[in-house]
Amino acid sequence: MNKAINTIHLVLRYKWYDMIASGEKTEEYRNIQTWKNRFGDNIKYVTFHRGYSAVTMTYRIKSVSVGIGKTAWGALEDKEVLIIKLGDRI
Repeated sequence: MNKAINTIHLVLRYKWYDMIASGEKTEEYRNIQTWKNRFGDNIKYVTFHRGYSAVTMTYRIKSVSVGIGKTAWGALEDKEVLIIKLGDRI
């Protein structure tokens, strides 16, 4: 399997990137309308970019679902979002 074609790249603000890197934040949120079609069955990994720097980290994607995220982790209050649950860091 070619990991490059099975990976989606997401740019994060430093705060969210650092929370994921520390293990505190275990899921990432995205707007449903903008992102739902980009997460097909072939997407297995997510590479996060710390802002627009060269600093990155990659995780396996455990699951992608629609639901209400945690506002402390960046989700809007009472608004459904795409929830990307993170697996192991690669």
